[in-house]
Amino acid sequence: MVNRPRPTRRKKADIERLKTHTGCPAVMIGRGAIGNPWVFAEVRARLDGGTFTPPTPGARVRALLRHAREAVGIDGEPRGIIGMRRVTSAYIKYLPGARELRGVLMQATTLAELEALLAGYRHDAAVA
Repeated sequence: MVNRPRPTRRKKADIERLKTHTGCPAVMIGRGAIGNPWVFAEVRARLDGGTFTPPTPGARVRALLRHAREAVGIDGEPRGIIGMRRVTSAYIKYLPGARELRGVLMQATTLAELEALLAGYRHDAAVA
């Protein structure tokens, strides 16, 4: 098994090249999945010769909120929200206004604060 150190947009080509070059039967996806749970569907679609539709900004926000709720359920507040900061940055990386949004989200310490900030972002950015 091989772990690709840096994910790229050419996932199918990377996987095929690694398997051919190393003779390994599988390629592991690691950090490329942080904040991007869609990477598995993307790789599967590309390996099957299909197309992949990237998640919408709204889908990214909903997945982030679900992840945050689960983190709070496990670790409580504020630990769950503070622990989500790195992952939060990964979820919002490709959203319009990500830099400014990241700055305010990193200040949240409760789930209610995170939800309110993301609701405001969704409204201001017209994200469904």
